[in-house]
Amino acid sequence: MKISDVEKITGLTAKSIRFYEDKGLVRVLKKENAYREYDEDSVERLKKIKFFREIGISVSELKLYFNHVISAEEMINKRRREIEAENVTSKKQYQDCMELLNTIAGSEEQHERTDAYPIIMNHEKVAIGIDIGTTTISAAVVGLERKRVIETYTMLGESDLSVAEPDFHEQNVDKIMDKLMRIAEFLTSSYPCTVSIGLTGQMHGVVCVDSNGRAVSSLYTWQDERADRRMNGKATYCEHLEALTGKRMNSGLGFATLYYNRKQGLLPPDAVTFCTIMDYAGMVLTGRTRPLMHVSNAASLGFFDISRGEFDQESIRKRVIRSILRAERLQYPHFFAERARTLGCAAESMELTRRISHRRIWRLG
Repeated sequence: MKISDVEKITGLTAKSIRFYEDKGLVRVLKKENAYREYDEDSVERLKKIKFFREIGISVSELKLYFNHVISAEEMINKRRREIEAENVTSKKQYQDCMELLNTIAGSEEQHERTDAYPIIMNHEKVAIGIDIGTTTISAAVVGLERKRVIETYTMLGESDLSVAEPDFHEQNVDKIMDKLMRIAEFLTSSYPCTVSIGLTGQMHGVVCVDSNGRAVSSLYTWQDERADRRMNGKATYCEHLEALTGKRMNSGLGFATLYYNRKQGLLPPDAVTFCTIMDYAGMVLTGRTRPLMHVSNAASLGFFDISRGEFDQESIRKRVIRSILRAERLQYPHFFAERARTLGCAAESMELTRRISHRRIWRLG
């Protein structure tokens, strides 16, 4: 059917329909006479797009949804949280939105999408930035030739672990990496001329890693407060570290958490080193087995001198860090101080996933 017929059936304007085509959300057959021909599947897809757009779901989220990067449940939950956070003046409007979202969640999860279209490739040279936050994973695509932001994406992290202790805050590393790899795979497939991938994050915390480069602990986040507990009913673990070193120490910093775990026998037996979640992601993406930390991330561990790019020498002399790490087992990560440093180059041996290969990956500070 022609675009005029689709306008009548869907209630969308021709301009909107062409916009969704350009974004790769709708597939259309273009005939030799330049007319667009729409089939029933395309019309149903447009109805669904209109439905989602009316409740505030963005085009970028629809791209992730239709390309199987996120599920309907993930997309609906994100919009639900946004509505809950919005200043809705009409209580009825809020209730109508929530009922609509619940209806969508219930119907969509009955049949997962099987109608993903081939990804429309953009051959512009780009850099991709991925931010690992406490509650979300976000990505931005920046065109290097025109120096412009082309697209941005945000997906819920939903990686919190249920722990018995109310002052513990841990997240599932595998879930974080699964979401990160899904968005990275989608973006590098969409932009085959990707020049670099930058990783950043605001969630300072610590992950323990084994000799094969695998996470053997949860992500202990910056919100973790276990080190504020008291040792033998006296000073807290943080206060004890401060007394030993004369350096300020707060709960949530990597060494504070490691110190508590060390004293409580909670360090994983097969852990050989540690890093932040951003550095862990860089290690996995580049096929390394030892994390390479930027000094700004290393500073989040505590006892780190950024100007020198090394741990505080006085704390080392007092054997405080050694006592935390049990030096016979845990080793310091490697560090670098440059603003950007190549971690891996395009090579036959580097394969990020089955579809992400032959890329140059960067770790940005």
